[in-house]
Amino acid sequence: LLARDYKYLNYRYNERPDINYVTVLAKLNEEIIGFAILHNAVANGSKMTSAVEFFTDPANERYIKTLSNGIAKYGYDNGLEYAVIGTGLYGEYRNALLKNGFMVTRKPPKNNMMIAHILSEKVTIDEITGHEKWHITQGDGETELDL
Repeated sequence: LLARDYKYLNYRYNERPDINYVTVLAKLNEEIIGFAILHNAVANGSKMTSAVEFFTDPANERYIKTLSNGIAKYGYDNGLEYAVIGTGLYGEYRNALLKNGFMVTRKPPKNNMMIAHILSEKVTIDEITGHEKWHITQGDGETELDL
């Protein structure tokens, strides 16, 4: 089980010498309500950023909108041409992002699949069936950002 806690995120994104990541925080009254970790790249000749991690309350459209606005502002401020957020159909992510200027890409990213293997009797088939129950983050593998 991979816990995306401070220790893991710091190791995965802050301690890597080969890539610089940007962290965007969403706050409400000084409380962090969400975060995104961005990886800037050039894809198809365009400067872009990809949210390799994108987390906030999945049921709160306002939080999702606030976080996605932070990503858009970062992109505008840094002369980027587009931003990509990979997410599943869990919670209100899709609805909030579509209402906030994001659109479904013409073709899905290469090698994008949802597979699961139950490793504990505590997890039922119902819990893993159906992509609408999953929250997907892109992570930052060596995938092609050909959108």
